[in-house]
Amino acid sequence: IFRQPVYCWLGCPVKHEPVFVRLNPSDRRVMMEVSALFFNDPPSPGIKSVSSWILVRFVSTDDITEQNLEVELCPHGQHWVFLFFTPWKKKRVGTRT
Repeated sequence: IFRQPVYCWLGCPVKHEPVFVRLNPSDRRVMMEVSALFFNDPPSPGIKSVSSWILVRFVSTDDITEQNLEVELCPHGQHWVFLFFTPWKKKRVGTRT
């Protein structure tokens, strides 16, 4: 089991039970199981506003292909899944880009 500390957008630690994400790999696919608290009951934002209501954001990089998978989940079932074929470039401190 891989455990990752959980922080808010501003860098402070969350003060509730963290989100639990389990990945179950199989042949050419992966199933993602998520368990998280559901705060209040805001109205469904519609797909155009998912980014305002993201409950879970998961990012993973393939070691071999360097592809990045990003999954963003909203509390009402809307979701975005992105597969990036270009590796993320790390910016080095003190260098020009």
